[in-house]
Amino acid sequence: MPEHHDSDPTDTCRIVDANGTPIRVHGTGDLDDTDRAMLGEIVAAAQRRHEQEQEQQPVTVEQAARTCPRPGCGRRKAAGHYLCTGCWWRLPRHARLALSRKDERAVRRLADLLDQIRMGVPLHKVRVQP
Repeated sequence: MPEHHDSDPTDTCRIVDANGTPIRVHGTGDLDDTDRAMLGEIVAAAQRRHEQEQEQQPVTVEQAARTCPRPGCGRRKAAGHYLCTGCWWRLPRHARLALSRKDERAVRRLADLLDQIRMGVPLHKVRVQP
């Protein structure tokens, strides 16, 4: 087993933009243009495959109520949650905090979120009033 030296680069987790989709990447070095292009192609292929799989499956009303409302997602969301876990964590921190508040404006914030999702706003660009 190799020895660990203080000069060894540290494996870090960071967010990388892959064609408008934020992706968590682990590694010791920065991505060059070729790496970013390849990552973008992988993300696009995965999204196309996921969308094709979702088109092939009919959805019941009960399934729709338990399904993430983001078009093309189709993952299950927990009762009382607005989005699936994956989509929730793609929202900006300020939006997650605002949507977590249970007050008289909670329904309005949810409506704002759903309107932006329907308009195709990328999740990492969603803005919700506090």
